[in-house]
Amino acid sequence: MDDPDKQWTMVCSNLALIQATVVGFLAAVAAICLGAISRGGVELDQAAVLCASSITTAFVAALSLGMYWKGAWWAQFSFG
Repeated sequence: MDDPDKQWTMVCSNLALIQATVVGFLAAVAAICLGAISRGGVELDQAAVLCASSITTAFVAALSLGMYWKGAWWAQFSFG
């Protein structure tokens, strides 16, 4: 990881984790807004659960994908 190009690639990969979390939150907000329009109101406990679950799902998905690629990278240099 001494090469600046590799360091920049790692920084961009970490930004992808943040991006996935933000997109999950925005999807939850959109769902809450659509639900508020159709029902005429927002139930805060359901909105909180929806936001928390969507952010958690997006984070876990991005993290597991990152761990998979890290394992593939490690296997390539260990056995390759």
